Amino acid sequence: MIPGQVTAVSRNERYSFSKPRRDSIRLLTELEVEGGAHAGGTIRHQFRMTYEPSLPNLRQVHLMHEELTGLRNPCSKINDFRKGLLGEVFAMDPFSVEFTFTCGVMAVVRRGGTVRRGDYIQVEPPPPPHRPLERV
Repeated sequence: MIPGQVTAVSRNERYSFSKPRRDSIRLLTELEVEGGAHAGGTIRHQFRMTYEPSLPNLRQVHLMHEELTGLRNPCSKINDFRKGLLGEVFAMDPFSVEFTFTCGVMAVVRRGGTVRRGDYIQVEPPPPPHRPLERV
């Protein structure tokens, strides 16, 4: 398990680029953030819902290092927020033509409850073997 401390929590009831900071959020087991636009057992990403609506919702909570902003799997719309931002949130592998996003990971809620700034958390990576992240 990886220990960490929450520095901010955010939620938006509708689809938009930004999510306002909140005093607290309530995580719902296997669903997402209570009242969040992406809450549900199946995929809620607007683009992906049009062609893969029955996939499980693996984008329930976005965990980011405090110094980063952005989406885990950003599209070019991130440049509408700030020009050139997409180029700042991924890194090229110097030994291949592959790249990886460097702006957090999406997590699934395994145990619900209220989360506030200052709370201590434990992040549990999936069991080995570990492999590069796939699109979710």
